[in-house]
Amino acid sequence: MHRSDDSGTTKNFTDYLNKVAPEAWKYEAEDAFPVSGGLSAEGTSGVVKQITDTEGAIGYADASQTGDLKHVSVKVGEDYVAPSPEGAAKTVEVSPTVTGRDATDIAVDVDRKTTEAGAYPVILLSYLIACEKYDDATEAANVKGYFEYIVSDEGRAAAADNAGSAKALGRHGQEGPGHRREDLREVTSRRGGDGRCPSPPLHPSYSRTIPSTLR
Repeated sequence: MHRSDDSGTTKNFTDYLNKVAPEAWKYEAEDAFPVSGGLSAEGTSGVVKQITDTEGAIGYADASQTGDLKHVSVKVGEDYVAPSPEGAAKTVEVSPTVTGRDATDIAVDVDRKTTEAGAYPVILLSYLIACEKYDDATEAANVKGYFEYIVSDEGRAAAADNAGSAKALGRHGQEGPGHRREDLREVTSRRGGDGRCPSPPLHPSYSRTIPSTLR
């Protein structure tokens, strides 16, 4: 079961397949599912409904939307790991930032092939984007406040409760957003009062698991 419409979920899922099993899955990451045939449905809700209504079906969808469907564990190192917010966060924490970008651009190059114990690498990252400069100091302060809320304990809890987003882990695995949040705070404190954008132009905020689901 796959998406009939273009989808970031499909792009991330096919990226995972190509990275971990290129001999079997020769297609690059794509928004549109690259193989014709089989059952398909529009949107996450459509895929989940089709899987729920079809005996023996298997597909992929955002974990926060899969309800009572069973999840497939994926092999990481020598173990099989089920999707979880903690597994998603651990993958982000052990993945490097994308090289060759501005210092305030901390986009993550997700390590789909990680062997880190407990990591779940079939994830989709969400980002916050802001300007480098704001002419209006009030607007800059509002953006700064929004970013600080997003990476606060309260903001991360709201995202987890309402969208199934994973809370990031710190460098040593403790609960918390780790050095990526500290990167943001360092930039906000440095730029907060002069009308300049108080945050990196690209900042990873949350990750979501995209498990294969089956009935």
